Amino acid sequence: MIHHHYLRLCLRMLEAGGVSRPAAIRAGAADLVIDTDHDGMPHLPATSFAGALRARVRAEKPDREDAWFGFVRGDTVAASGIWVLGSRLVDSEGKLVTEQPKTEQVTTTAINRHSGGAMVNTLRTVEMLPQDTRFEVYLRWDGVTDADVADLVTCLSGWVPLIGRATSTGHGACTVESVHTGILDLAKPDGRLVWLTTSGPALVRAVASTPLNVSSGTPDEVGYAVTFRTTDGPLR
Repeated sequence: MIHHHYLRLCLRMLEAGGVSRPAAIRAGAADLVIDTDHDGMPHLPATSFAGALRARVRAEKPDREDAWFGFVRGDTVAASGIWVLGSRLVDSEGKLVTEQPKTEQVTTTAINRHSGGAMVNTLRTVEMLPQDTRFEVYLRWDGVTDADVADLVTCLSGWVPLIGRATSTGHGACTVESVHTGILDLAKPDGRLVWLTTSGPALVRAVASTPLNVSSGTPDEVGYAVTFRTTDGPLR
């Protein structure tokens, strides 16, 4: 395989959140802290993003799911052609963030459904990244065709993935702000030079420089109208 196709996506968090992990037991610190990479910087784990992307493709292009992401059926298996290589923090101008970002802390508790009060021993503090935090996600896709890329862009356009904690309750919404793509041709001298002199995010950024047209999505909102009628005197 002498052609490597790379994509980079910019995701913007529509609310405070992020992927969390349990903290070490220590006094005066959060119970759940933001997950970090090997450099100690916040990131979106590849498995978290890959799962969300596969679910999106399943909803939008179900006939492409197995071909793009592989499958296991008894003794028959196929590997995924899409590799999620990782993610990095970026600023509003798309530049890599090298300093630790500011985080927020919120304290939550569980509610007793019978009494309506706080449950005992459920108080905890959670560290979160602020709203509008941006991550750049890096993909490599081998054996891809122009039709595949066009179909993936269709899936990405207007996508609002839920990534991080509390996704089961509708939290963790992000929007795809931009997508860039490019092909690394190892049969050409300049392609081999990039391959041999760069790695990690720098490699994907050097190759995936062509912008694709995608539209940013907004979370689905459900509204309810509730009518109350007093039956025992006026409201006070």
